[in-house]
Amino acid sequence: MQHYTRFTASRKLCTSDRNRARCDTSAIGRLRSVVPWPFRRGASAFSVHTGVDDKYGILLPRESLLLGEEFRANVARGDFAGGEYYIPQVSPTNQTITSCPNCGAFRHGGWCAECGQEYPGERGAVARIASRQWHRIAHSLWALMVHPGQLTTEFRDGQRARSVTPWRLTFNVVALFLVLSFITNFRVANFPRLDPTGNLAQVMQKAEAEVHAEPGAFIERLDRRFNSIYTVLVIVIVGARALAARLTHFRHPASWSVHFVFALYLTAWAFIATLAYLVVLRLLGATPFSSVGDASLEVGRVLLGLVELWQWSYVTLAFRRVYGDRWLAAAMKAIVMVATGLLVSNALIFVALWLALNTV
Repeated sequence: MQHYTRFTASRKLCTSDRNRARCDTSAIGRLRSVVPWPFRRGASAFSVHTGVDDKYGILLPRESLLLGEEFRANVARGDFAGGEYYIPQVSPTNQTITSCPNCGAFRHGGWCAECGQEYPGERGAVARIASRQWHRIAHSLWALMVHPGQLTTEFRDGQRARSVTPWRLTFNVVALFLVLSFITNFRVANFPRLDPTGNLAQVMQKAEAEVHAEPGAFIERLDRRFNSIYTVLVIVIVGARALAARLTHFRHPASWSVHFVFALYLTAWAFIATLAYLVVLRLLGATPFSSVGDASLEVGRVLLGLVELWQWSYVTLAFRRVYGDRWLAAAMKAIVMVATGLLVSNALIFVALWLALNTV
């Protein structure tokens, strides 16, 4: 038994001979309910447009209506007296063309061409969605870490469905980086230890005295405020890297969207590399900034140099893949990109901390 949506049409559909073959349904009546209706012998298909009922505001699908001989005769005369008719509905075993329930657009198959909504079958839908999302995440992370510039070239060439979108990937990585701050020690409470002058510790003590809060509560509030501000300022880091990519490739025909996507993926990679770097630092008990011990200081500086060399190599390969630069040109431009990211990122950490101290 086939399922149909029943509706009542109460106005003239075809207003002229020229429009009889493709009737205007903008004034067609309200949709009723979805009811089981057997296939009627002698019924035939008649194509109509998508329209909106001006009385009830219901979007009607552009598809084939199974109509009887009486309706066809009325349409042939250019007149229509009204009546009830039925629209085929989609089921897992029915491949009839229907409208998208999300946006009302004409569709055929498992996806809507307008809004992208999927129409999975009744069984296995959750498993298919989970599998597809897992493959997107796995492909994005593998390409991001192992194949520099591949995600940008896929975005530029229109191969976007196989990976996570740039904005979503970048800010999810940033969120994960901040959530794992208890492992990396990237927390406001640890910042004074990296300042050998002791000025930062004094500023934080003064701010704590002004708010009259308990030491633990103040640090927790300050840490939350810092994370919120720093997450927003990541947009500035992305913009600075996109501007550096544009200035170093001002003769390249790539659009601004390509530069911004390149900057987004590079920012995501930088946070993952920094996460790994901070974890190794904690495991080794080293630091590149303050002289806790001579051995730990040297180890920290060596690790920092290796990370920066890794980033320079990564950007060099990415420039060659995305912009087609030669080796020497890509290496020189990569130095500009690495220096820009390093300066802007460190400066925004201080800005975020200053804003957090003044707004906590």
